[in-house]
Amino acid sequence: MRLSIVFYLSATEVSGGAKVLLEHARRLAARGHETAVLVPRGREPPRFFEHGRPVVRDLPARADLVVATRYRDIEPALALAGGRARVVHLVQGDDTAGPRDDLARLHGLGSVLARRRARRKLERCERTLALPTVKLAVSEHLRERLARSGHRALLAPNGVDVSRFSPGATQDDDERRPPLGRQRVLVAGARSGPTKGIELALSVLESVRASREIEIAHLAPSLDETDARADRRVAGVPEDLVVALLRSTGVFVSAASEDEGFDLVALEAMASGVACVLSGGGAHREIAPGLVVGRDREALSRAVLRCLEEREERERRREIGLAAAGARSWEIMIGRVERAYEDALSR
Repeated sequence: MRLSIVFYLSATEVSGGAKVLLEHARRLAARGHETAVLVPRGREPPRFFEHGRPVVRDLPARADLVVATRYRDIEPALALAGGRARVVHLVQGDDTAGPRDDLARLHGLGSVLARRRARRKLERCERTLALPTVKLAVSEHLRERLARSGHRALLAPNGVDVSRFSPGATQDDDERRPPLGRQRVLVAGARSGPTKGIELALSVLESVRASREIEIAHLAPSLDETDARADRRVAGVPEDLVVALLRSTGVFVSAASEDEGFDLVALEAMASGVACVLSGGGAHREIAPGLVVGRDREALSRAVLRCLEEREERERRREIGLAAAGARSWEIMIGRVERAYEDALSR
């Protein structure tokens, strides 16, 4: 079945969600489907990721599916489709996590306006999930969370480009050290992101740094979303620089919470041969349960120190990660994604 799919993208800055949408567009086109990226007028086309698909400003005459991923884009996508095409909501995370977190921690008179904003966002996210769309989830973990909230979703599992994210020519430890000889430990995600666990991860690394010299690197979509405690702050960079950063990293730490939908950077780190220490949030247990430590601060600190100090432990985690990433390559996953879109059309 040859599909005509339009991928609606209003926010074209660097983000994992936009990247996955563009991966779908590119890889489904390679399998014979007609795909295009629709960017509203007044917005610049995405440049951070080479997707090779035509960018359009209006809905083509023929479109079977209109796909959007940001919760703010779902209503515009439905209006754009106007009943001529089925609208697919590619769910990549729990958009209600942020406002729920805000409502739980904000108290007192000074928080009245912030709580009001959080409640409005929560209500809008819940309304968005209730809209007449076909939902696709990027992990089984996320699909189960949606089901518990009363929303059925098809599985369109995330993958990783192992032709780009790979260990490179060597995995020698010396190649994974910054210029001063310290091991680089990487965390990733927006500091304000409620599901990324950045505060916990940095707390863990501050504890590690008390007993061992390390370089802490923080990768985020924008500089203001990186943390000042990091020795190296990397923001809004193209994919080639992310590849280079991962290849020079000794240990990757993710303290993502259960509300995280997937954790794409963790999978890219695994594919790059980085020793990964994972909290079990997102799809960690689905992808690589052997790398999961839990969200206990002391347990995470011990696991990171062991990776830094014991070559055998580093190698064990690298091997688990490389095997997990190989099983999740886009070459393997895209067939399942394709079937999800075909099923979406028949719903």
